[in-house]
Amino acid sequence: MSEKFEHFTKFSIADGLEPNEFYFLDDDIKQKLIKLMARISEKSYRRGLQHGSFGIAVVDPAHLRFNISPEYSPLTDIVDKDGNWVNNKESSIDRLKMEYGVLRDIGLDV
Repeated sequence: MSEKFEHFTKFSIADGLEPNEFYFLDDDIKQKLIKLMARISEKSYRRGLQHGSFGIAVVDPAHLRFNISPEYSPLTDIVDKDGNWVNNKESSIDRLKMEYGVLRDIGLDV
């Protein structure tokens, strides 16, 4: 565990990594890795939503899981004035960076 950053704990996604560990990678490779991680994160969330609690989602979790691109991280509990689900089309990369700022610390910020 690195003592340089407090958030490099055993419960962090950065556990076992050093600050700037991936800094040397070409920006194109970093962007591809971030895109891949964002897609994986989004698909994992949707799988959990489909198999977990249905109480919060206003969209069919199976539809979300199999018919909405993992390029997006749509909110699952937002409706328009008529009660229809609204796909806000937030980027899954933006969501990943928001949720896991530690990626910046290990050198995966582009």
